[in-house]
Amino acid sequence: MPSFGVGGKLKVDVITTEGRVLGMVGSSGNLADLLNKRALIPLTEPQAGPIGGTMAPVHQAEIDPYDTILVGAAAGSPPVVPPNERTEMSRLRDVYDAVYEAGNIRVSGTIYAMSGHNPMDALDRPVDLAVPIFDVSVTCGGAPVAFARDAALIGRPNVKVVSAHRRT
Repeated sequence: MPSFGVGGKLKVDVITTEGRVLGMVGSSGNLADLLNKRALIPLTEPQAGPIGGTMAPVHQAEIDPYDTILVGAAAGSPPVVPPNERTEMSRLRDVYDAVYEAGNIRVSGTIYAMSGHNPMDALDRPVDLAVPIFDVSVTCGGAPVAFARDAALIGRPNVKVVSAHRRT
C-alpha cells in the first residue's frame, strides 16, 4: 500500500459509527498500518458532518480505528491500495463480490480472498482492523452516498458480512 502523499500527509474520508469526517493524516507508512496500530489518529484541517449531509470545519477531530466503518483516500490523494497491488491481489487470490452492513450503512464492493479461505470470515481475523475493498458503493438508509475512491479499507469491528459471492 502506498506511503502518504506529498509532505507525509494523506487526505482521508472516513465514515464512522457517528457520521463522517474529512481531514489530513500525517505519518509515514500506509493507511492500513496506521489503522492497525489501534490508536487514535489526529486529523488536521478536519471537517465533520452527517454521512449524507454537508460537511463543516471543526476545531478538532480524530479517527478512532474501533469506530470506523469505511476509510478511504479523499479526492486529490493517492488511493489506499495502488493499482499495481490490486493487480497482484487479483492474480493471487479469488475475487468476490461482497456486501457489508453497519446499522443503516451498506457497503458493497470487491474483495480478494486467499484460495481456500472463506470470504465470509474475512472480517473475523483478529489481526487486522482494516480490510481492503474495491469498486466501493455506499448507501445510508437506501440512499447513495458519494465516496471518492474505488478502493477503501473497511473497519472490521463495526460491520457484518451480508454476502460474498465468488466471481467465475
